[in-house]
Amino acid sequence: MDKYHQQLLSAYKQAGGNLDVFKDIDMAHLMVHGNEVCSSRTIPGLQMQAKSTSEGVDLKFLMKSSFKYDAPLNVCFGLIPQDGIQKINLEGIVEDDAGIKILAFCIFPNAANITHLMKAKVRVGDNSYFDYQENHYHGTNGGVSLVPKLDIEVGKNSRFSSQFVLTKGRAGKVDIQYAVDVNEESSADLSAKIYGSGSDNIKINESIDLRGRGSRGLLKSRVVVGEQAISEVINKVIARKANCMGHIDCIETIMDSATASAYPSLKVYDSLARVTHEAAVGRLDSKQLNALMAKGLNKEQAIEVLIKGLLK
Repeated sequence: MDKYHQQLLSAYKQAGGNLDVFKDIDMAHLMVHGNEVCSSRTIPGLQMQAKSTSEGVDLKFLMKSSFKYDAPLNVCFGLIPQDGIQKINLEGIVEDDAGIKILAFCIFPNAANITHLMKAKVRVGDNSYFDYQENHYHGTNGGVSLVPKLDIEVGKNSRFSSQFVLTKGRAGKVDIQYAVDVNEESSADLSAKIYGSGSDNIKINESIDLRGRGSRGLLKSRVVVGEQAISEVINKVIARKANCMGHIDCIETIMDSATASAYPSLKVYDSLARVTHEAAVGRLDSKQLNALMAKGLNKEQAIEVLIKGLLK
């Protein structure tokens, strides 16, 4: 395990993580290789349990009332071998008047046949927040099957935000399933940025249920697919009460023989609610591509610049 632990630390750094967080006694962290817990540290106000079982890793966290931290809980999930299964079962509670940020890196640099499953359920109390950022690196073989399922309930006058980023290497097979219930005067903001190539298959299925008066929600997706990759984005916003506001913003860009589809869905139960959507599927802008090539870039370099801009 020591060998894999060190390799995981190296891959974490290459993926953009800061190794100092694992040494800083004032910062909480969790590192999991496969279904084994490598290391963890809590901070005052945060209760965290991580247990390896025959079914994977069971994680529980509780952010206690009146504790709010700007510094994130730093998480690393990964597998160094080419083959394997990682299964994460997460239950979390953010109590009233509390807040937590999680910065997660999911790293599978040598993946040929790896499955990563995550099932999470989190309750955010009143006057609280939960911010979650998840950065992925799956290597260059396209050998990852990724299935994250996340159910969130957001209390009154609170917020939930998530960012899912997978823009380097191959995506593999991705099936994101996020569902958020939002109560009175609260908000949910979900964004996903993914680049797929080869035979990658990307599916984003996200929903926001605006249950409380004055609740707000945003679903934002940016997907670029090339070669024979496939992208499908299913976004749904439900507005049930007065003064609810929701928006879907989906842009998919295709190259080569890739295909993409978008399915925005809006449902409104109150005449004083407002929900809107923008969905677009198209190719790279040829004028921008030619302009970059005129400045001395070759076609591959110009495409890379445009892709970075689209996924910024």
